[in-house]
Amino acid sequence: MKTVSELAKELNINRTTLHRLIQRNNIETLQEGNKRLIDTRAEQAILRAFSRKMLQGETLQSNNKSLQQCNVAQTEQLASKDKIIDSLQAQLTDKENQISLLQSQLDSLKVQLTDRDKTVERLEQDKAKLNDRLDKAETNISNLTTALTAAQALHGMDKQQAVIEVNEQPVENQEMTQPEPEQKKRSLFSRIFKR
Repeated sequence: MKTVSELAKELNINRTTLHRLIQRNNIETLQEGNKRLIDTRAEQAILRAFSRKMLQGETLQSNNKSLQQCNVAQTEQLASKDKIIDSLQAQLTDKENQISLLQSQLDSLKVQLTDRDKTVERLEQDKAKLNDRLDKAETNISNLTTALTAAQALHGMDKQQAVIEVNEQPVENQEMTQPEPEQKKRSLFSRIFKR
């Protein structure tokens, strides 16, 4: 028979731990004064319980190591995913900046296009005005050509009339009826418009 202190030294645990092990596993011990004695049957029951506890502890340690390894792997995966997310967010920010720049360029081009449309419209209006003025000028030229033709015809008729009159008058009268030099110098237009 052994005391609790002796068995605790053998198992390399403290007495409190051994007392808890005995109570949890309902192992019977003998009380002799202040000392608790453990017989061989109780000692073997304690050793079995201690072995189970050790196995559970080793299993727990093994499980803890596995969990720690899993946690490390998951932490690394999360860090990797965080880096990817940060990279994607940076790319997204760059794309948003590019979109903003392109939008401002598009707005500028729209303004330029509107200005050009106004310029084209103004030029078309100017062209229409010039075409109207050209049509009026052509009409005036046509009218002037008609008037000039009529004036030439009248002038020709005047000359023929003068020739006829000269031929009919005696030679003496011809010298008198000849027009004065100033009249010959009158232009065709002055004769047409009689100025």
